[in-house]
Amino acid sequence: MTAAYVRATGDDSVLDERDSYLAGAPLAPGEHERYAHCENSTPGSLFEHCERSLERGVTRGLHDLPLMGAGDWNAGMNGVRARGAGESIWLGWFAIAAMQGFVALYECRGESHLAGHWRRRASDLEAAIEASGWDGARYRRANDDDGRPWGSRESEECRIDAVAQSWSVLSGAADEDRAREALLSAEAELVREEEGIGRLLWPPVNETLRGPGYIKPYPPWCWWVSRTSRTIQTS
Repeated sequence: MTAAYVRATGDDSVLDERDSYLAGAPLAPGEHERYAHCENSTPGSLFEHCERSLERGVTRGLHDLPLMGAGDWNAGMNGVRARGAGESIWLGWFAIAAMQGFVALYECRGESHLAGHWRRRASDLEAAIEASGWDGARYRRANDDDGRPWGSRESEECRIDAVAQSWSVLSGAADEDRAREALLSAEAELVREEEGIGRLLWPPVNETLRGPGYIKPYPPWCWWVSRTSRTIQTS
């Protein structure tokens, strides 16, 4: 968002605005999340805040893909990383977009060595996604703690997920031919023109014994987007 703001407005002075960090105790072993009050600590510039976010957020798992964390974009898939090892293909595309945005900011600030560092990180992540995330006609959504995929052609449920396909294009990082094929697969399996809806994933996570997280108890029909209402229906 910061990179997009600077690109759209030309106002890079916002990067020097200062605000406090929030300070709190680190999560304990086995503690995945916490609702708590945090105290303000020493302030830093917006640019420094963003740098720390990149360093903290661009993680690496077994296949050099970002760790799933508490559910990346889809918090309902928090069980994919129950033991902390699950990886997210979608988060890889998103991280590449964030890194590319900051490469441009580093270059504008004359910090070519840091621009080169993040350009290499983005390139390495792109290669890792293409090597481990492509499933033939689609990109997988994630790998669980045991390395088993979600969003695979072999999956009985969640065989394809919209965000992994759309962000292969939005990031600008995917192989062009693969990205085109992924979107065609998404259109074929997720879009229902006669009803004016697009599914966010398909088939629904309903009966599998695997535990992707609290998305599983949702009614099977709840994850779709209406073309007319432009809202996500969840009930």
